[in-house]
Amino acid sequence: MPTPHTAPKSLVGHCLSAVALVLASGLPVQAQPLPRSFVASPDIHTVIAQNDQHKVIAVTWKPGQRDVLHSHPASAVYYLTDCSLRIHLRDGSVRDAAPKAGAAIVQRPIAAHVLEAGHVRAVVGWRRGRRTAHASRNAGWAASCKGILAPMSASTLLLSLFRYKAWANGELFAELEKVDAGQHPAERHTAIRLLNHIHVVDRIFAAHLAGAPHAYTATNTPETPTLDELRGAVTQTDRWYVQYVEALPAERLPERLAFSFTDGARGLMSREEMLAHVATHGGYHRGAVGRIMAQVSVPPPRDIFTVYLHQSEPGRRERS
Repeated sequence: MPTPHTAPKSLVGHCLSAVALVLASGLPVQAQPLPRSFVASPDIHTVIAQNDQHKVIAVTWKPGQRDVLHSHPASAVYYLTDCSLRIHLRDGSVRDAAPKAGAAIVQRPIAAHVLEAGHVRAVVGWRRGRRTAHASRNAGWAASCKGILAPMSASTLLLSLFRYKAWANGELFAELEKVDAGQHPAERHTAIRLLNHIHVVDRIFAAHLAGAPHAYTATNTPETPTLDELRGAVTQTDRWYVQYVEALPAERLPERLAFSFTDGARGLMSREEMLAHVATHGGYHRGAVGRIMAQVSVPPPRDIFTVYLHQSEPGRRERS
């Protein structure tokens, strides 16, 4: 492993900066995953808070100081002081930025760029499906900068969305029971067909994610299940998705999977894209079921994400 670099003694002051996705300019991508910043250079990248999903990292460089090659995930950055930044992109272009104290940004994976902050140049970036390298270099460009690096987790959001999906399905099935089958048989049948379509698509993509075959030849079944039968099957599938997302390592989210749609067309999606599709697809059709219920004077549930978040975490309504 490379040894930490040191700052020229003639330089004074400091630069406390947050750098997100990291990649070394002119250096080959390592065959083995590089250590995260707080492992490679704990004297520069300090973990100040963490749980099982997040780490909050204070990143401190003295002017001209260099750290050890390391990797970063996608990140959110909060600047504690005014900063002067120069960003060098892989294509040779350069742009300057001057975020002010209190600015907050969310950085998605970046193919490659070089960041100069004060007397520090950081090469930053991320390549889908593999970590990339980062080294800090003396750039001789005066500025000071303070910031906090807080890695985001797509897994956290997806898990919240699938827990919400399970809750919303439970709310909708409970209210749909109030649609009288004798008075409104067509409307109840249509609602069940829509919910069954959601379920079939959920099962198809669960098979794709698991690398298993499925027996579906269309996105709905010829037969229509009873409401109770469908509720039991949906509950089981919702539980599967929550457990799948809980167990899936974040680095596997970008993995792309080839598959075939039920009409025979070829498809290629990442695990993350498949999960996002399943989460959003269900919400679209639940809204259609809600309109059917309203037409027969059965109020649909308020099964929106904000309601779920505040019901599941009442402390969100407490003002600090």
